[in-house]
Amino acid sequence: MILSSENSLSCKRGSKIPKRILSKLPVSQAGPERHKCCHCAFQRGLEDGRRGWRGFRAPDTRKCDHGNIASHSLFKEKIHENQGGIQRHKCAVCAYAEGLNFDEESFFDPEKPEPENNGLILVEPPYFSKKDAIKKKPAIGSFWRNPKSNEAQKIGLAGEKLIMKSEKKKLRDAKRMDLAKKIIHVSQKLGDGAGYDILSYDVDGSEILIEVKTTLKGKKAGFFITANEFDCARHHRDNYKIYRIYEFNPNSNSGKFFRLSVEQLEKMRLIPLQYKCEF
Repeated sequence: MILSSENSLSCKRGSKIPKRILSKLPVSQAGPERHKCCHCAFQRGLEDGRRGWRGFRAPDTRKCDHGNIASHSLFKEKIHENQGGIQRHKCAVCAYAEGLNFDEESFFDPEKPEPENNGLILVEPPYFSKKDAIKKKPAIGSFWRNPKSNEAQKIGLAGEKLIMKSEKKKLRDAKRMDLAKKIIHVSQKLGDGAGYDILSYDVDGSEILIEVKTTLKGKKAGFFITANEFDCARHHRDNYKIYRIYEFNPNSNSGKFFRLSVEQLEKMRLIPLQYKCEF
């Protein structure tokens, strides 16, 4: 979404910053951010992020009191002085960092602001074994709800967006903003044929293929997996993960989740629900 006068504020030079971000910027009057324009700093960070920012070069780096890093020469030569107003005394280095990490796809949520901790609580997966799964009898009729219904699609997309935010936060907290920028919402960009929903990364740079399964029900509720997803999981067994979100609350956009490896997935009871008949 493009920044507009409704969701952002402009300085006299035309640089824009979202109102939500400007209001939460901390106050600072020291270092390279002293008296610099937060609007221009955010705009420069946004442009650097789009270009694929690769980090600052020492010894030109300066750290603000809030832990964010910027280029001293950049702020000295490229970022204009502020012109007063509500941005006065706000930390421009933090504004630059906000622009650098700005998630243009998910920032403008038409419903509610993003909850703390991305609305997710990580827990251990349920205990199960192949032996236990064999003992259980199939629950006839309990799995026949259409997984492609409008309601299910809406819940599924909400879960995927939560995991996207969670993965980006993980990498940003690890100071791997370069990897956070490379995360792809595959199911939205390429469709459902890839066999997974999100391409993410571990902090060491290795790829993680994430399939997200979201439910309003409890921890041990069953879920659907397509033949294509199962084949993809087996083919990429070392870096394929299923993120199971349960007890999802659409009103608060929150829930709990756990991760399943391919080895754990293969220990579960897999129930064939339909077959294709060919002549």
